[in-house]
Amino acid sequence: DLGARCHFSDTNSGSPFHQWNRGVAMASGEYVWIAESDDWAEPEFLAEMVGRLASDPALMLAYCRSLAVDADGRELPGRLPGLYATERWQADFTADGREECARYLVRQNTIPNASAVVFRRQALLDAGGAEAGMRYCGDWITWARLVSRGRLTFCARPLAWFRMHGGSLGSRSLGSGIFHRESAAVVAELLRDHPVEPEIRVQALQARVGAWMAHCWENPGEFFSRDSAMVRRTLRSVDPGFGVRCLKSALFTAWSSMRRAG
Repeated sequence: DLGARCHFSDTNSGSPFHQWNRGVAMASGEYVWIAESDDWAEPEFLAEMVGRLASDPALMLAYCRSLAVDADGRELPGRLPGLYATERWQADFTADGREECARYLVRQNTIPNASAVVFRRQALLDAGGAEAGMRYCGDWITWARLVSRGRLTFCARPLAWFRMHGGSLGSRSLGSGIFHRESAAVVAELLRDHPVEPEIRVQALQARVGAWMAHCWENPGEFFSRDSAMVRRTLRSVDPGFGVRCLKSALFTAWSSMRRAG
């Protein structure tokens, strides 16, 4: 008897992170695995992740390499963060959480698949729970807040599978102004809370400004939307060169668009 219980939600909360908090509150174990949607994991996934956490009390979370697949289970190369192609993610590692935030998580969500993560329940509670005020980037900022309290470990073996299709939350977020608003807020918080090196700071800001400008170029009405106003306000609060950065990104986006058009 594994003591499994099923609880169903009658209403849509508008954020998956409400459900994270609900599940964590109901749980009684030391470790939590959030198995989302129609993702799946290899049989040895839990033993590997829990074994790592049990070996070091300073570890807040353990995660593994994920492989993205389509609705039919076919692998989708290149659909997860580009940083995974770098040498660092080709082998197992353990790292200080604050350094991870200042060097990597400030630039992008390098833990993109919640189904590939096992974390300490108490660590999440101590960090204030998952960020239920976000719809798309709540996992990103939650991981950052959690690992800031200790260390994290990565398993380079692909033990989890992340299903992506047209209707998935991950696919819809890329075309949403809400995503750009939330991602700007994540980066701004990490820049304020961690000693980020100047070069990495510029990379993080350029990535957010560039993604936002490209989104507005493809969706002109979005430039004057409430989401865009919040992006501008958020990034300007941590970036004195915000205006110049926007101008450069706009010119580059326009040039790239004209080149694609022939």
